[in-house]
Amino acid sequence: MKTKFKKGDSVFSYSLQEFGEVTGIDNSHDRPLHVKFDKSGFCYFTENGRRSPKDKAIDLFYDKVSIIAPPRPLQDKDIVKYSGDEKQKFVICFGFYDKKYNKLFDSYGRRNGNTWDNIVYVPDEEAPQELVAMRDELED
Repeated sequence: MKTKFKKGDSVFSYSLQEFGEVTGIDNSHDRPLHVKFDKSGFCYFTENGRRSPKDKAIDLFYDKVSIIAPPRPLQDKDIVKYSGDEKQKFVICFGFYDKKYNKLFDSYGRRNGNTWDNIVYVPDEEAPQELVAMRDELED
């Protein structure tokens, strides 16, 4: 099995909400991708970037990882994923970044919305396509 990842790639785990680094690839196994996370330790992913639910009993759903491009400053109207504090760690939402006020757009598409601590950039090709289409409706 061939994987799109390579050793040294930086990846983001959506269920762990954590960045990790690919430490090895073993194409002779059904979970060839080995990723090291600072908080969660090592995890093993399948060739399409999904972790087997056998890896950790608490994960009752599949986890998708994606290759993270080198960090770049958030741009105005970028699509972002954000979550609440520790009490709301299983709530993950999408929104648009408002660079002017360093916040998110509100639910009406206006600037100067809410502030969130855990904001992660989401490339257009990985974002829900309805959001990409809505970008033009945001306040300037």
